[in-house]
This record gives sequence, C-alpha cells and structure tokens, in this order.
Amino acid sequence: MDLKKVFAAILLAAPLCAGAQVAWGSRDRVTPPFPPTMRAEPRVEKLVREKAKFLQVLYMGTRLSDPSEYTIRARTSMLLTLATCLKFTYCEEPEATRDTYLRLLDELVAAHYTGGGATASGKPWGHEWQSSYWTWQAMFSAWLMWGELNPELRRAVLAMAIDEADRFLDLPAPYSRFYDTKAEENAWNSNLLVLLGEILESHPHHERWRERGFEYMISAFATPADSASQRVVEGKPLSAWLRGANVHPDFTLENHGFVHPDYMACIGLNLENALVYRLLARRVPEAVTFNAGKMYEVLKFFTAADGGLFYPGSTDWSLHRLELTWATAVQMDRLTRDPQAGALGELALETMERMCARYGDGRMFASYEFPTYKTIEAVTSAGLDVGLMFARMWMPTEGAEPLDTVWWKLEGARVFEDGRLFVARTPRAISSFSWGTRLMGVTAPFAKDAIVWPANHGYFGLGVPIARGALVPGRLGIGSKVFEDAVRRDETTVQTAIHGTENGAMFVTLRARQAARSKVVSFTALPSGKSVYMERVDGDTAQVLGGVIALLEEPEWIYGRASRSIVREGNRWVNVDDRMGYAMSENGVVDLVSDLRSRLIVLNKSPHSGSIAVIVTLPGASAAETRQFASRTFRLKVREEGIAAVELDGLLVVTNTTPNPLVAHVERGSTILDVSVNGLSTRVVR
Repeated sequence: MDLKKVFAAILLAAPLCAGAQVAWGSRDRVTPPFPPTMRAEPRVEKLVREKAKFLQVLYMGTRLSDPSEYTIRARTSMLLTLATCLKFTYCEEPEATRDTYLRLLDELVAAHYTGGGATASGKPWGHEWQSSYWTWQAMFSAWLMWGELNPELRRAVLAMAIDEADRFLDLPAPYSRFYDTKAEENAWNSNLLVLLGEILESHPHHERWRERGFEYMISAFATPADSASQRVVEGKPLSAWLRGANVHPDFTLENHGFVHPDYMACIGLNLENALVYRLLARRVPEAVTFNAGKMYEVLKFFTAADGGLFYPGSTDWSLHRLELTWATAVQMDRLTRDPQAGALGELALETMERMCARYGDGRMFASYEFPTYKTIEAVTSAGLDVGLMFARMWMPTEGAEPLDTVWWKLEGARVFEDGRLFVARTPRAISSFSWGTRLMGVTAPFAKDAIVWPANHGYFGLGVPIARGALVPGRLGIGSKVFEDAVRRDETTVQTAIHGTENGAMFVTLRARQAARSKVVSFTALPSGKSVYMERVDGDTAQVLGGVIALLEEPEWIYGRASRSIVREGNRWVNVDDRMGYAMSENGVVDLVSDLRSRLIVLNKSPHSGSIAVIVTLPGASAAETRQFASRTFRLKVREEGIAAVELDGLLVVTNTTPNPLVAHVERGSTILDVSVNGLSTRVVR
C-alpha cells in the first residue's frame, strides 16, 4: 500500500476517535465511540480487507430487490464489513469504499418502513422476525462511521433504529427449550436495544431499551434452574428477570428439532454487545456474558480437529462453520479470559485462512459447501468483523494453554442427559450417539480429515430403500436429496433407551420401531477410541439398510479427498484409505452406495431376522490391521439367546437385546464368564 492510501485511511479512521457528541433533532444526542488503543491483527485484517473487496465486486450495481432475509441481511452484513474495513484496518481504496458504504446505507434506510420508500419489489423492509438484528448491523456500522454521515442520513438511520427497537418495549422475551429454542432470537434482539440504550441516553426510551436489553440477554441462554434462582444479576434476582428457559440443564440447546451446536455458538451474539461498552469505555455488564462460559464448555467438547464443530446430531447448514467457531473463540479468549479459547481460535483461523486461500478473491466457501444460504459470503463476513474488533480492542489471555494441552484436557466421555446424546473423545477418535429426535452414531478419526461425516441415521441405518434418481444436493450439499428423503420417510419411534458408563466405556442400548419392525441396537465407545455397534432386527428385513457409514468425498475441502480408497473382504471387513477399519460378525450383505459428495457403506444390508449383527470400528487401522483383527475371534459365544458379546482391548462388551434381566454365560476358550445384564441393556466388564 502506498503512502497516499495509508494517509487517506488514517483520515477516514479519525472520526472514530472524535470527542464531540452529535445532535439529532431537539432531544436526542448520539454518544460517539471512543476506541481504546488497538493492537495489530494483520492476519484477520487481511481477511476483512479481502472480504470487503469481494463483496463490493459481488454486489456492484445491484439494488435491494426485495425485503427478504437473503437480500437485507446480505446488505447490512456488507455495511458492517465495509465500516470495519475502514475503521479497523488500512482499507484499500478508502475513498471509494466510503462512497460505496454511504450509497448502500442511504438506499437501505430509504427502503425501510420509516424511509418512505421500498425495495425493487415495491415492498419496504422491516418489522420482520430478524429485522432488529439487520438494523443493528446497519446502525452499529453507522455509529462507527458517524463522522462520515450527513445530518439527513443520520436522522434517517436513527429513525429506522428507533422504530425497530421500539417494537420490543412491550414485548417480553420468549422461551422454548424443546425443538425450537428462542436463545439466538433473544440474543440478536438484544443487540439493537443495548446499542440504542447506551448511545441515545437523552432519548425518553433510553432506560426501557436498556432494561429490555438486559432481559433479552439474560433470557437467551437461561436454564430452568436460573428461572428459580435468587442470584442477583444487573440489580434483580434471576427469578425476576426470567419466565422460562431456552437451554437445557446440561447446557445443550435444541433448534430445528435437534441439539444444534451452531446455535449454541450464538452466545457470540450476546457477547457482541461488549463492543458497545468497550467503545464507550464503560463496564461490560454481567448480562453480556451470562452463562456463556458454561455453554462454551460444551462447545469446546464439540470441537473438531480442524477447529470447526463436531455434530453429534448432524447439522442442516454446513460442516465447515469456521467463521463461527473462530469468532466465538476470540470473544471467549478476549472477554471472558477462557484459557483454552486462544488455541482453539488460532486453529480455526488457520483453517479459515486455508479455506479463503483456495480462491484468492475473498470467498470462503466452495459453491457446494453452503448451498442453502445463497448470500452466505456476505452474512459470514459479519463474523470476521466482530472477531476482528474483539481481537484488536482486547488483549489475549495471559497464560493461555497450548493446543496439545487443550486436547488432552478435553479427553473423556460425557453424557448429555437432556440433549439425549453422549460424546467420547480420545487422542485417536471422537465418537457419539444420539437417541433424541435424531437416531445416529458417529465414530471418526480425530484428525483434520475425519473421513466420515455425521449423517442422520449413521450406524442406525434405514428401514426403507434409498430411491434411485438424479443426485440433487440435499441441504448440506454433501449427501443427496434422495438420501435425505429416505431418512425423512424412515418412520422410527424410540421405545426405551438405557445408557451408562462402565470401565471407562460409554454405551447406550435402545429399542425402537423402525418402519413397522422391531429393532434393538447398542453403541459402545471404548477408551481406546474404538467402538462397538450391535443391532437386532426382527421381521421382514429385505429392505433394511443397517450399519450405515457415510464417507466424506469433497473435491474442494482443504483436508479432504474427492474419492476414498475402499478395500474389503466379502462381508467380513472393510477398510477406508488405509486409515479406518470395520470388522463385522453375523451381519448381512455389505454394499456400497454412491451419493453425491459422499459414499455410503451399508455394513448390514438385509440382516438375518432375529440375529444380532456386530460391527467393530477401528479408527486409525490400516487394511492389514483390519484384516488381522477380523481374522481372530473377537466375538465370543454366548449360551443364552438374544445376547451378544465382543472382546476388545481387554474389555468384554455384552448386550442383552431381550427385555428380561439375564446372567449371560460367555465362553472365552475353556473359561465360562458369568455376566449379569439387565434387559435391553449393555455391560462393559474386564
């Protein structure tokens, strides 16, 4: 960058530090931001600059076509990115960027209900389910750029923001713990209330905005225990703030019908409010960080080896939400001083940089990586903006733990009773099983190339066939729509689920009705990282696809492969990439099904009715090691019907698929082992 551009950038940044208040109308005064001394963050600044250039090219000459989320949120996210580029980096071509910003902001406020205009569709925008958040992005960016706005534009921006904030004056925070949390909605609705409550102190609604902002922040991630607590937060007991809960007692939350880690990361929306207090040199209220640390403890346990998220109940957005995990880690590192967040943030940043380097023009995602959100590049730029502001205005945590230490401390197994799932982490693998609204298991190598992806009905399989047809992308862009349709058509009801921990292993046994058939399955995650899956299906099994493993075959993912190498020997064992082994016993046919950017391995197709199939997963095993394991007697004979036993790593895994408690007589060579097992349950004994 030449000296002329540097000088111009400094001039544009100067108004951010101005000390005078700016009057609007006869009553309201906007308190301007007073940024602290900022530290350099060249890697992130570079990403924001590249994103700002990309978005300007992408949306050059476009108009606000309609009042939809895709249109308006893309525009407000872009405004936030341009303002962040101008005020927190040495933005390239600052004069042109500023002019673009002002033109886009002017068009946005004119098309709002308060602006008297409309989008190209003839309809104005605003008063929508998420429009307060879009307004916050625009208003916060305008606050950063206040010195660049003429009086007319200032009045229009404030009119828009006040109109959207006033919608919440008499609207208490909503609640829902099951299926559709209100956590992220309350968090993003707090943003505009907090901003106006702090910078418009002479406005008659100032105190009511602040009070409602506190309520929405505190309610966002509240648990049932919080709603009855007398602990005082922001001057009142929690029981006075709260009328319900949005988060389970185990600090998982449900959205879109399942435990959804992406929405657990929405603690970052609450944390965004700290930016306002920091820029005003004021204390950050406790409401901003309420329960964030407890939510983040779970998120850390759900962190994948590449710095993204591990999805024990699958996901319906993208497998690669690195901008989300990075921004959340930076916020937790800089604001709450979490000693592990810095290393996890650095890991996510490295992956995110590599994602962006694939194209070199500011894009982050491959075209298929986020197919259900057409303006995702603009929307995710906001995560970069927020993360950069946190990184520049707060110092990193002193004494932060190195990544190896973080991984070591995260090892172990945890059951989430309310989320109805467990996750087991070892140095070699990460395993999970979910028995809530989604029935699925995962065992993946703990490596940046995880080989498998968390497909809904993984291991548990399908009771209906996968239709043949064109491989149109499903919601994730990984599996096809025909696979998703098969999962949707698979009518399964869980009747019982019994989980436990014994000798360092975690297990669950469940009985279900799948497509009018009786099915009993068990999944056991061992301390070594290996897992044991057993299933028994009774009835007509011709259409049953049991033991389904979904391989990830992504052509453009930085750590992945476009095609997996699969070696197999009949129906006895399968190995993938010389790194992932499966050994089977008494199973049906092994089949391979090509599916878009995935390949499905069906390890128990058309199982023998009433027989118990066993699948042992060997993460990290070569083809030779898988063959050797399968050649020995890993499944032991049991004298009682309806019980199966596997010997592995010095442990005996015994599952009882009958409803009756039994003493299983397990034959190990010439020795008979007596193992008491409850009905529809599992034991892990030495």
